Amino acid sequence: MSNTQSAHYFVVRYMYNELGDEAANIGVIVAGRSAKEVTYQFLDDLKAKDRADSQINRAVVADFLGWLEREVEALPGRYGVDTWLSQFEERLRQKTGNVIRVLGPRSVLTSDPPSEMSALFKEWVAPRRGSSVDQRPRR
Repeated sequence: MSNTQSAHYFVVRYMYNELGDEAANIGVIVAGRSAKEVTYQFLDDLKAKDRADSQINRAVVADFLGWLEREVEALPGRYGVDTWLSQFEERLRQKTGNVIRVLGPRSVLTSDPPSEMSALFKEWVAPRRGSSVDQRPRR
């Protein structure tokens, strides 16, 4: 019998330009079967996603990370067993806005949540290696 379980994940984005929908994915939040199984991973070095014309506001990201850390720590005792995910999602939506946004929740099946977190981070967030992007202003 397989020990595959369902999980949900959110991609955290930093919006450079809201009207142009220009954003950088800076983190992933994975919610397992219970409120005790919420984990997250963010870029260690936000400079990797800076653009030549716009930099990521580190204070805004630090504020969000501080809130997320406190929220995840309080999750197990804050919400009901059956409603915690929808309430956590609602709190995420309330905390995010014009600069920090979340995509999701999206579903994923996994038998190894730590490996899944790593794979999702590499797919959605980690800077691509080997491809160079021209950072010069256009003329």
